[in-house]
Amino acid sequence: MQDNSISEATALEWLSSTLETTYLIGVLKASPNLLRYPQALGAITDFAYNLGTARYRASTLQRKINEENWPEAITELHKWRRGGGKVLQGLVRRRAAEAKFLRS
Repeated sequence: MQDNSISEATALEWLSSTLETTYLIGVLKASPNLLRYPQALGAITDFAYNLGTARYRASTLQRKINEENWPEAITELHKWRRGGGKVLQGLVRRRAAEAKFLRS
């Protein structure tokens, strides 16, 4: 059986479409105020892509973002750094990168 490969352009198109139609829409339904903060919207869409929109909607992070309490939102974001019960350095770096965009 032969794998059918796709071009990088096609992969990027599929990723962009998935981000827009699934994760971005899910984040905006949960936090419509993020329309006023495009950089924060991008960061939280990245978070939702990593963890899912259901987890975002059920999180204290979402509540803090809807309150526009950015310092506490950043604190909440940094709590999402574990995988398999262990702190993962990749997630520490990812959350730090996302947090940079939550400063209003």
